[in-house]
Amino acid sequence: MEYPFWLERRLKFEINGQIEEGTLAVGKITWISERKKWACEWSISFIHPEIGKLFGNDPMEALTLSLDFLSDLIRGSEKDG
Repeated sequence: MEYPFWLERRLKFEINGQIEEGTLAVGKITWISERKKWACEWSISFIHPEIGKLFGNDPMEALTLSLDFLSDLIRGSEKDG
């Protein structure tokens, strides 16, 4: 089973004193039978541009864990400069 949505938000990143535009994306929730978990895909330009996956026991948990993780990742990157 799959929920094929993809949400994106344009963000501005400061990299070596230069302002760059990038994208935060989250979506497509898929049942992973080998893990018996739901996976939510995500990516964020300049920080983790490849597709990552976070897992939950149901589609909502996979999505909320992903959103929580991305929120912490962005806040941590702001603190790190």
